[in-house]
Amino acid sequence: MSGFIYSAILQWKLDFRNKGILLAYYIIPLIFYLVMGSVFSTINPLSQQTLIQSMTIFSISMGAFFGTPDPLLELFASESKKAYKVANVPLWAMLATNFISALVHMCIVSVIIYISAPIIFKANLPTNPLSYFLALLLFITISILIGILIGITAKKISTMTMLSQLVFLPSLLLSGIMFPSNMLPSFFVKVSKVFPATHSMKILTASDGITLSLIIPLIAIGVVVIGALALIYQKALKD
Repeated sequence: MSGFIYSAILQWKLDFRNKGILLAYYIIPLIFYLVMGSVFSTINPLSQQTLIQSMTIFSISMGAFFGTPDPLLELFASESKKAYKVANVPLWAMLATNFISALVHMCIVSVIIYISAPIIFKANLPTNPLSYFLALLLFITISILIGILIGITAKKISTMTMLSQLVFLPSLLLSGIMFPSNMLPSFFVKVSKVFPATHSMKILTASDGITLSLIIPLIAIGVVVIGALALIYQKALKD
């Protein structure tokens, strides 16, 4: 157990030395948050009611879909995987340490936005902080799993970038974090339900907190992602 904890801490520290991961986890999300937070709060003061939720969802999506897959691509698409097998180091342990590292990074960014938004932009805090952070933790978990799935599926950087954009861009445009989802055509409203960001935006902005009807679709997406991840992981072991 101590070795696993050490590996997770080491992975977390290594992420800070990777410029690409640092950009995806911190620099781009926080710059976007500062710029768009200023724009939204100036143009439409009502956006202050959901500014924390929308900017947090953007930051999590950015980090999960572009930052999380990067170290896994280096592992599964290179000779490093064979070295781990020879050393009898289970590959699932590498997935777990990457998951924990990503989770810590995203929690840090989420807390930064949660604390600073009311001070900088006079954004409204969520009415139920406990429900907010529980729902946020579920969203972060599912998003990281999607990022891991991208990382072990892609065989090269160009493929990883394409897959990340295929998930990230619809999450950004269709989930309601940039503009109300009821402005979308009915077809895109249906498509948006495939992405966890859509359901998370509804949960995080709900006045009555977590409800079963809101959380079931998000859990269903998580189950599908875990199933796909298990299948692709087994395939990766045979390669």
